[in-house]
Amino acid sequence: MFKQIVTMPFECLKRTLPLLEPARGTRGLGSRCALACLRRRWTQLHPVSILSKSRQASQPNQPRYLVPKWVVHVTNVKALYVLQCRDFILEKHGEIGIEAVKAKLDPKSCAQLYSPTLVASDWIDVNLALEHALAYDEAFGTGIEGQAAERMLAGLVAKHYTVMYRSVFAQADSPEAVLEKSSRLWRRFYDSGDSVLIAQSPTSVIKRVTNCDLPARHEILLLPYYEELLRQWGARDPLARHTKCVARGAECCETVISWRRTSFSMIKGA
Repeated sequence: MFKQIVTMPFECLKRTLPLLEPARGTRGLGSRCALACLRRRWTQLHPVSILSKSRQASQPNQPRYLVPKWVVHVTNVKALYVLQCRDFILEKHGEIGIEAVKAKLDPKSCAQLYSPTLVASDWIDVNLALEHALAYDEAFGTGIEGQAAERMLAGLVAKHYTVMYRSVFAQADSPEAVLEKSSRLWRRFYDSGDSVLIAQSPTSVIKRVTNCDLPARHEILLLPYYEELLRQWGARDPLARHTKCVARGAECCETVISWRRTSFSMIKGA
């Protein structure tokens, strides 16, 4: 309940306060103290929209958060991801493809995802990023749900592996090392959560994401990334399976990633 409380618009939160005394974090506190506590937590999750216009103007370097007020999941992803997807659609399908994807989106979501002011360093709600991928899947899918979106995301990794990711993964000497490095990149692209890697066998690991609220089906954004990352490195038959999910009630998200054993010397000689 507390998680839902702190994601309310602040005015709604004030009206709801008399009902909150039994809630975790407010028991035993006076209304004024409880309101201050909840406002502080709300500000952490919505750092821009709660500020006055004058305060926003005095803090021009604060990151912009494009988060709908009604959203429950508050995790954000860098807008770079959405911009790369937009470029992929434009290159592969042209302006007609862009319009086809827009037609599948909610008007408000479309306005945010295709805002001309959106830049790579902005934060955007991960629900919007997922909605964009699913809209592409609906517009250009071949009947197998999620397949078109997965091809797009894998295509982005393949395109950027030797450019954007080159300095990160060039010295990795195993699939496990590649995935360990990618875990350290989590907080570069997501504003909450921690990603850790757990070795399971010589050819499989568990990717665990903790302290992060993610929506149902968010794995569509991640599984193709993991598989294509290993494929580009040279691993054989990589496979990622999402086995635990916070959106289904688990305490954390877990993905089991496996591959077939490959000689490192063979890869370097290729």
